[in-house]
Amino acid sequence: MDPSRESQNPPPYNPDYIQLLPVTQHHEYIPDPNTLNPPILQKQTSNAVVVGSEPQTVFIQHRVTVADNQNLTVVLMIICGILGNWLTFTCLIPALIFSKQSIEASDRGDIETARKQARKALYLDLAAIFVPIGIGIITFILYFFVVLIAV
Repeated sequence: MDPSRESQNPPPYNPDYIQLLPVTQHHEYIPDPNTLNPPILQKQTSNAVVVGSEPQTVFIQHRVTVADNQNLTVVLMIICGILGNWLTFTCLIPALIFSKQSIEASDRGDIETARKQARKALYLDLAAIFVPIGIGIITFILYFFVVLIAV
């Protein structure tokens, strides 16, 4: 073995330079530029460099999203407009307004109001889907019975 290589061993283990980071859930990391500290370098005694840093403040911003049903409302408006079912717009226009209010409340951080408005928009979307179907079924049944009774 080369004697000159033995003197270049890395420094011994020092637990003071190990920083254990807590395991967190997946959150968006937003560093605060006022609290970021440059890393502190250990005195170099060989070719190995050990880097440590002081504890830093980490700001985690957790944003809750609410399903606003705006896409469903717009798709239903397009489909009902193409099919000529203009009666459903009496449900779809208020649903679009409620979905916009849900988005605005979510942006403000008012999650409870956003959920209520999104629920109203969803109920109106479902009414726009199922009420014409129900009217069609009732019309078909009445027409069928009238034709059978008349014959």
